[in-house]
Amino acid sequence: MSCSDEEKLGYTGSLLDGETRRWWNTVKRGTIADRRTWDYFLKVFRRKFMGEQYMEACKRELLDLVQGSLFVADYETEFVRLIQYAPKMVLTEMYRCETFRFGINREIRVYLVAQNTKLFDELVEKAKVVEETLAEPTRSVVAETGKRASEGAS
Repeated sequence: MSCSDEEKLGYTGSLLDGETRRWWNTVKRGTIADRRTWDYFLKVFRRKFMGEQYMEACKRELLDLVQGSLFVADYETEFVRLIQYAPKMVLTEMYRCETFRFGINREIRVYLVAQNTKLFDELVEKAKVVEETLAEPTRSVVAETGKRASEGAS
């Protein structure tokens, strides 16, 4: 399910409680309506509740992130979680793709680099397909005679 930024702002505001609700109500009263956007909310929320050290730690974690033993889907989940703390590092789809590709395992990256995909969602899907293909058991080659090449010549 996807929703507009305006809907995100409304839903998020309705979920806040206690101190965060009071804080957001104060911010809304002191902010021109046109300026109260989802991006604005994220910016002021992070500044208030997620200190600079936390943000820097997440940026470093993003830079150090590698797929390792994770499935591509799990690597993507962690990548997407971390990029929200470093939006300037992945301003464009191209940078997001480059950063994702840099951390993916080499055997998958070799296939992805050759395809030069510039859309993040498309890159992730291709990475999943490559991962699945590499996980398939290798098949024996059948020679023209109908015998498997691995059976040897008799």
